[in-house]
Amino acid sequence: MTRQDIIIPHGRDYLSAWHYPPANKDLANESGAPVVVMAHGYSLTMDCGLDVYASRFSQAGMHVVVFDYRNFGESSGKNREVVTAKDQIEDYQIALDFVRTMPNVDRRRIALWGSSFSGGLVIAVAALDGDVRAIISQVPNLDNLATLRFLMKQNSRKRFMWYFAM
Repeated sequence: MTRQDIIIPHGRDYLSAWHYPPANKDLANESGAPVVVMAHGYSLTMDCGLDVYASRFSQAGMHVVVFDYRNFGESSGKNREVVTAKDQIEDYQIALDFVRTMPNVDRRRIALWGSSFSGGLVIAVAALDGDVRAIISQVPNLDNLATLRFLMKQNSRKRFMWYFAM
């Protein structure tokens, strides 16, 4: 399987990404093959295990674009490792706009994949976009306040302060 390094431009910034082309034509139609857009949860980068998922989708006959958010991994950005849901939602939208310009992609069959923090983001992105056909949302974080309350109840004050500092 051939994975291609790609750059998704956005103004002065860019998203660093990988493109996995479909390994077969099993899911292709006259418009092309479906595409899955993926990014990791919270502050992890695409090299933290997403290649396993992307390879499986590619083997099934889909394009896959895996990207790092701005300020993370190989992507540009000056506020390194700062998590902002608004910016990460925008990065998903930038990646969506990009895949819609790719050759041999069926623009009517676009899926978003997210896990944990990005599992919640993909729900928001799909709602904002209106044309995403599928969402894969693993253990989504849907309520930061509820998560915070849970962590406070389940951990010692010292441990909670460590989480907060991290």
